[in-house]
Amino acid sequence: MNDMSPIPGDFAYQDEHPMLAVSYTLTIDDKTLIGERLSMTHLSARAESLAPQIGYRGLARLRIDFPDFSLTLSPELMVREVTMDGMVTLTFTDPTGPHLPQLRYVLNSTIAGELASLDGLMTYSGPTKHKAAGKPVPPSIKDRLRTAGVMALSAAIVIAAGTVLVNRWTTGTELHPVFVDVQGRQMRATVGGQLTYLNEEAGMGEVVFALTSNAGDVLNFQMPCDCGVSLSSNAYEGATLLPSDQILTIFDNSSDVRARTLMSIEGLSRVMTGDRATLQMNDGRDIPVEVIADDTSNAAAMRGDLYVPVELRAPAGALTDADIGTAGRLRLSTPLLSGLLPEFGTS
Repeated sequence: MNDMSPIPGDFAYQDEHPMLAVSYTLTIDDKTLIGERLSMTHLSARAESLAPQIGYRGLARLRIDFPDFSLTLSPELMVREVTMDGMVTLTFTDPTGPHLPQLRYVLNSTIAGELASLDGLMTYSGPTKHKAAGKPVPPSIKDRLRTAGVMALSAAIVIAAGTVLVNRWTTGTELHPVFVDVQGRQMRATVGGQLTYLNEEAGMGEVVFALTSNAGDVLNFQMPCDCGVSLSSNAYEGATLLPSDQILTIFDNSSDVRARTLMSIEGLSRVMTGDRATLQMNDGRDIPVEVIADDTSNAAAMRGDLYVPVELRAPAGALTDADIGTAGRLRLSTPLLSGLLPEFGTS
């Protein structure tokens, strides 16, 4: 017959993990035990007075004291054996429980010789700083070129981003286009009424147009010279006009090329406080201009208009007869280095 001897209760843990000499204090079933040996599955401790009963199972407090701190674990233990001299053998009912990481670190440090027991206290004797690095290897030419390329690319990106931010902060473009035409003398309606007569072929001293005011008065306007005439888009017989509405422009032989536009009140204020105005032509030219605000501009501003008519004065020769009839855009920029570049303002 085969030997049917009983299997011990700790068969699954027997000799599976080594017992290490680790000092600790164990409290179980209101009894205090002085720990002598410890493993991942077993504990060996000595009872100070009364030992717990064999088979007792419950939560315990396992405390390992260090010079400056203590590590306390709360595993569930089971009493396996109690000898006559007070030695108690216990096992962890759940060796992989929450206590496992801390307990494994202490045991691994003990095996590595970094923890030593002295007078019941645990002392750490492992390394306190990183090992000194070996002699550095000088970078190769390829590595240096790569580093220089990365630095140059980073600098280029920073400069490009900074330029975009500065341009957005200091530069703005007016909404309305700039029209280039021939400068002449404007004739406007002096009163509100109806344009009852219009003769753009009138000679010097002849009536060029007549206005019938709202009060019934008829006002005749004579041609001051034998000059060319350009009618405004709202000038035709029967048209209703308001005071200061432009009717026609008279051109003489000395007429110059000029640029006109509707400018925002905000833009006009920027130019008056020192911002530079630049006329951007469709062919790519950038022409610095001076913004001229006349009585018509002042009247529109006093009425509360958001955009007022202004004239742009360019340097001599910048605008030629070839530019007549073309259009451009007005750009305003705030100078960052005032006094180093030529200034253009308003008059």
